[in-house]
Amino acid sequence: MVSLLIPILKITLVIFIIFILADGCMQNKSQVGAIDHNSQKQRTENKLKIAFIHLNVRHKNLEVNRQNIIELNRKAANQGADLILNPELAVSGYSFSSRDDIAKYVISKDDWLLTSLAEIAKEHGAYIIIGMAERDNATWIYYNSAIVIDPAGRRICTYRKINAESRWSCPGRADQKGFFDTPWGRVGLLICSDTYYGLLPRSMALKGVDLLLVPANWPPGDLDPGALWRSRAMENGFFLAACNRTGQDLIMDCRKSASYLFDPAGDLLFEGKNEDSRLFMAEIPLNKDGKIAGIKRQTILAKRNPLFYRSIYLDRRLVSDLTNYYKLPQPGTLKLELVVPEDGIFDSASIETNMIEYRNKCPLFYLLPEIRAGDFNLNKVKRLAEKYQAGFAVAVKHDKSVIDYLLITHAETLKYTIGDSGQDIEAPFPVIKFGTAKIAILLFDYFKHPELALALAKTGCDLVLLPMQQLDPQKRLLARIKTTENIAVAVCANNGAALYMPPEGHLLWEKNLFKGAGIFSCEVDTVKTRKKRFQDRVDFELILGAGGP
Repeated sequence: MVSLLIPILKITLVIFIIFILADGCMQNKSQVGAIDHNSQKQRTENKLKIAFIHLNVRHKNLEVNRQNIIELNRKAANQGADLILNPELAVSGYSFSSRDDIAKYVISKDDWLLTSLAEIAKEHGAYIIIGMAERDNATWIYYNSAIVIDPAGRRICTYRKINAESRWSCPGRADQKGFFDTPWGRVGLLICSDTYYGLLPRSMALKGVDLLLVPANWPPGDLDPGALWRSRAMENGFFLAACNRTGQDLIMDCRKSASYLFDPAGDLLFEGKNEDSRLFMAEIPLNKDGKIAGIKRQTILAKRNPLFYRSIYLDRRLVSDLTNYYKLPQPGTLKLELVVPEDGIFDSASIETNMIEYRNKCPLFYLLPEIRAGDFNLNKVKRLAEKYQAGFAVAVKHDKSVIDYLLITHAETLKYTIGDSGQDIEAPFPVIKFGTAKIAILLFDYFKHPELALALAKTGCDLVLLPMQQLDPQKRLLARIKTTENIAVAVCANNGAALYMPPEGHLLWEKNLFKGAGIFSCEVDTVKTRKKRFQDRVDFELILGAGGP
């Protein structure tokens, strides 16, 4: 009897093993098939479809939020979305006063919501990104996180917000990975205010990101996040998709908040808002190889000069008074005159008339645009500076695109020449202390990089002057966005001028805009520019190591 049982058991075991192997192969085939089907769809349609889950997040209502998230993500997947982006803290709501307050609303990575989203991702071959209050099971540390689920249902990336909510959330590591690779290119993650300062988006560009995703919880106000996100796309040459929320939180009204998609040139591809939950769909063009098209990141990064940025790593958290620390002029009002000449021709007589009017009222400084060498008289300007104890900044263009950038005061004349062999020297551009301010003059192409604004701010600079030939809306925005690094910026061209002061919190950038010819008066209060706050949770080795010595 035993002899008969042994062959039967062997046969049964073989059949069981064959069944298990076959089932595994079918599962692997199903997973691979979903991904391959998704890739084939993109090659055929030549578009990457992004879904924005513009969710009415109910504060502290996990069950309703879970149900709405699953319903809208399934709807997006059914409509063929390749990437499904949910807002920041979509599961819990935003406003919490302490660890105890949020304790019931943080979730771990084994939560059934994530399991349900994984099933949707796997069934439809989509990537799903969900913002949530995360509890690390090993440490019970709470994070404001974004979880990425891939088309195989795997959790392939967790990004933890660096500008974390101080009452309950632990900041994420500056050197966390924060990106994942897809058939269409590399995709990175930042959460909401992580995009406020320039170096975190720049870090993503240096990691090779083609598309930056931003789960957000940003209520409408004076400071427009759309303008900020547009500038970050332009600065770094990648696509940027920001999924905001709607509805009313405990202390915030987000019913008019907008979600956005910008291309690498800063052009708006999508903007959507709604007072209740809504699914929005948008598309990113792909090239003939099925990759994200139009990326300018490599071209922009190739023009960086880390030699200029070394001071960005300096720790200023314990320095409350930059005036004494750097022996800066005592803060106060600097009268800044922006000179937009008729037909680009320098008129010393009109400037002297202006100087007579304002002399002895406060320190007086003039910013001129880029002027042809034949139309500019340096000796006249020096005499005016000496006679009226004033300062001047100007770019003088010579033949063969050689340009002198000049800072002229009654005490000294500083010059930096573009095209000169010395332009790779650390901080070659002129910087002076004048009146109530420390002032730098720069080539706009240098200042487009966010690293330089921070480097100047950390060394006590109050005001950056940008003389140029022509001014357009993109240059205005890229100049204005640098004020988030706690520095004032003035631009002057032959078709207009502007002064931008640093914003305070979520307030609007203070600005003065001028069009046409004339001498336009404005004031810089350096009391405001000495109040500096920096984003220091940055991977400085990454920023300074790319191309540095």
